[in-house]
Amino acid sequence: MSDNLDKLRKLLAELFQLDQAELDFGIYRIMNQKRDEITNFLDDGLLPQVQEAFKEYQGSDRATVEAELKKSIQQAESLGIDPDGGAR
Repeated sequence: MSDNLDKLRKLLAELFQLDQAELDFGIYRIMNQKRDEITNFLDDGLLPQVQEAFKEYQGSDRATVEAELKKSIQQAESLGIDPDGGAR
């Protein structure tokens, strides 16, 4: 899981363009000023919350989750709901 969290952190850092320190105009100036806040949020705020949220699913294996999903889809269909698009 740690590897996936590292990938998530790198992706978010890329999306927030934290690697654009050499640019100092417009939105980049604002992002440079907020870089420390964003980094702290990623490291100390968001990622621990993600870890906490996924702890619930650590013990679940893929087969169990897929079985629950299939059961939920069948229940939705029995109620006349299209799981892919809403009510029929």
